[in-house]
Amino acid sequence: MQFRSNGKLLITGEYLILDGALGLSLPTRFGQSMNVSKESRASIKWTSFDSKNSPWFSAEYDNDLKTIIDCTDVGIAEELKHLFHAAKELSPLFNPAGCKVQCKLDFPRNWGLGSSSTLRINMSKWANISPFELHMATSNGSGYDIAAGLSNEPILFSNQTEFNSTPVSFSPKFIENLFFIHLNKKQKSTDEVVSYHKLKTDLKLDYAITAMDELTMKFCNAPDLVTFENCMLEHEIFMSAILQRPMVQEELFNDYPLGKIKSLGAWGGDFVLATGPSKKSVSDYFSTKEYFTVLHYNDLIV
Repeated sequence: MQFRSNGKLLITGEYLILDGALGLSLPTRFGQSMNVSKESRASIKWTSFDSKNSPWFSAEYDNDLKTIIDCTDVGIAEELKHLFHAAKELSPLFNPAGCKVQCKLDFPRNWGLGSSSTLRINMSKWANISPFELHMATSNGSGYDIAAGLSNEPILFSNQTEFNSTPVSFSPKFIENLFFIHLNKKQKSTDEVVSYHKLKTDLKLDYAITAMDELTMKFCNAPDLVTFENCMLEHEIFMSAILQRPMVQEELFNDYPLGKIKSLGAWGGDFVLATGPSKKSVSDYFSTKEYFTVLHYNDLIV
C-alpha cells in the first residue's frame, strides 16, 4: 500500500487561525509518501527517510504496540506509538501488526512544510479514518495543515464551527513576483501554539478574528502587486502587535530594497514570503545575508 500527501504553507491568519480566523493556505509540490508492506517478522518496523533518501529515524515495536523493541530516538518513537494508539482507538479494526513501514520526505526536514501533518494524513489513509479526527486526538494545531495536505489547490480554511476548507482561485497576475525564502530554522509548532495562548488572554478576540477574515479576503482579491504588498505590511503590523514581536523585515532585512517580506506560519522560523522583480535579484540579496534557499512561487506551490 502506498499513500502520499502534500506539504503546506500558511499565507494569512497565522496564530489567529487557531481560534477560527480565516486563513489562506497553499499546498506544496513537496510532501511525504508512505509505503506499507507485510513481512514475516512478528513486529512493526518503521523507517523514515529524508529528501536525500537517507534514513533519519527507525523503530521497531511489538505487534501490540506496547513495547518499543528498538529505536534511534526514544522521544520520536513514543510520539509515533501515541499516533498508532490514537489511530487504533478511532478504528479498532486497524491492525498494523507484521507491517514494514517506510516514509519518505520530498523536502528537507527543517523546511517546516508539514512532516507531522503529512504523516497524520498518510496514517489516517492507511487506517481508513478521518485525518481530522486523528489530528484532534494527537495535535493542538488548527487543522489547516491537514486540509492543505489533502488539497491540490489553494484553500480558505477556518475551524470556527467545524473544519471548513474551501477551494479558492488564487493565481494572481503578479505571481512572477512572489518568492519563498527559507530562514534556516524550524519552529516547533506545538511550542508556538502554547506561547500564543499565553499572549491572547488580553486580546479582543472577536475583533481580531473579524479583522483577519477581512484581511485574508483582501489578499485573495488583490488586483495588483502594490495592493498585495500593502496587505503583507498590514498583516505584519497587525500580528506584530498581537505577538509582541518585531516584523521580520524590520528585524532581519530592513535594507531589503526590492519589495515587501512577510512571515509565514510560526514566526521566527521556516519560510518567509518576499516580493521582488526577479528570482536573480531576490536571490542575490538574500545570499548576501547567507540565506540560500530561494524558491519561486511556481517552484514550490502546487
